[in-house]
Amino acid sequence: IVLHKMQIKAAFAVLDTHNSSNNTGFPKLGDNGLSIIGVYRFFFDVNDMPGSLLLLGSTSTGEYETFEETVYHVPVTKTGPFGRRQKTFIFDVPGLKEESRRNPWTAIAVYDQVVWQADASGDRNVRILAGGSLADRNPSFAKWQYTGSVVATGLFDSRPRDKFGIGGYYIGATSHVKDTSRDSLLLPLLGDYSGLEIFYSAALTPAIHLTGDLQITDSMEVDIDTAIIPGVRLSMEF
Repeated sequence: IVLHKMQIKAAFAVLDTHNSSNNTGFPKLGDNGLSIIGVYRFFFDVNDMPGSLLLLGSTSTGEYETFEETVYHVPVTKTGPFGRRQKTFIFDVPGLKEESRRNPWTAIAVYDQVVWQADASGDRNVRILAGGSLADRNPSFAKWQYTGSVVATGLFDSRPRDKFGIGGYYIGATSHVKDTSRDSLLLPLLGDYSGLEIFYSAALTPAIHLTGDLQITDSMEVDIDTAIIPGVRLSMEF
């Protein structure tokens, strides 16, 4: 990891592909390849306000299970009286078969910029963030994703510690996922999905913050209604 003013400027990581949250990870270390992640972040100023552009790329040498569309030919024989065979019919039943794929990849870009600040300290500011990603068609479930947010800190002079923000995302499922779910008898109908969040955090004291939050989320399952989730959070810093 390389730092720039206590922020990550560059990083390179090699990770094992197994979930090892409940063990040491050493017994299976590397037996399904490795995941490789590289990050580089450009820092710059626009009208004396800080900004950055982060680029991330990842791939893996491991094998990942995926499901492919297939058609099963199911024979059904109609029998006559006394068990005599009469005729066999073949029914084509859509389904899934399990396969393995190597070398998934992901590419991500994130732009972060302060567009307004009250003074040189930058404690009171408005910051925008916009990002996007691309991935392989299979085994990744999402081909692309867009995300963005606007967060204002101390927008009003009388409330220098309050925060207000709005953010959202949109994720496009791959055509493989959509087609497979449409033709499968086992999976629900899947599609693109998105979400939106709005919050206001009021500083009751410098150490106590009361936050109201509203989330609107659209499920990946097409037949599930959009969820509206209000919330309140009280946090204290020691």
